[in-house]
Parts: sequence; C-alpha cells; structure tokens
Amino acid sequence: MNQSDGKHFFRELVFVHMPQVNGWLNQHSPKPDETLGVWCTVLHDVEVTEAIRVINRWVRGELPSPTGFELAEFALHLRAVVMQDRYEARKHLVRQAIVEKPTGSRAPLLMWPYVNRILANGDSYRNGEISLEECRERNKVIIEEFARAGR
Repeated sequence: MNQSDGKHFFRELVFVHMPQVNGWLNQHSPKPDETLGVWCTVLHDVEVTEAIRVINRWVRGELPSPTGFELAEFALHLRAVVMQDRYEARKHLVRQAIVEKPTGSRAPLLMWPYVNRILANGDSYRNGEISLEECRERNKVIIEEFARAGR
C-alpha cells in the first residue's frame, strides 16, 4: 500500500473501527501526521485487502489486537499478522502441491512424510524450540533418509 492508500486506510477504517489507535496517535505522538506516514511506510508491502482482513479479525475478537503500549507499534503488529497469514497460505499451497503433483518416478505421497517433518522443524525453529543450526541438521538428516529411500 502506498502513502495515499495507507492514510485513507487508517482514517477511514482503522480509526473508525479501532478508535483507541487514533486516540493513542493524537495523545502520544508529538507529530501524528508524521507518525501516520511512518506507519504507512512500514506497511508498504502489505495489500490493503490483507490489512482489512486483519482489522476485521481484530474487531471480531478472533485475534488479540494491540493494546496499551503496543499501540505505539501498531503498524508492526498489523504487518506481522499479514506476514504470518502469507506464510500459512504458502505452507498450505506447498503441502497441496506436494500431495497433488507427482515428482519424477516417486509417488508424491511417499514424499509427504519427509516434507511434513521438514515443515515441522521449520515451525519448531520459528517457535524458538530449536536453534537454526539444529533445524538445518535435522533437515539434512531427513533429506538423506529420503535420498536413501528413493534408491
């Protein structure tokens, strides 16, 4: 979203449905218009439709929305949810592609247990359960197992 779309998004949607954001901006920012511009810059790679979906989920209580001091970083919270949504959508598409499209001479469902374990390792890393090094080492072992199984 560009600056113009972003400002329109905040003024016509966010400030209407989440007035606490506008309240924080006007009470705590020494230059509200400039802060709004910075928030729009943070959201430069977010589509307006993606941002609207997040706001709707926050308003309906489907996700915890930023409150209190978190409002100072409202745009970062919004962007983080959009990026997580994109990740989940890609993850679903990758899983779907692996199951539905044959790969070489191997049946796709034979590949699925290995890919599922690699995806689970990625989730464990992102959740802070394992280190990046441990994630890479586990994935290396899984790939070696897959290579041996395909012989």
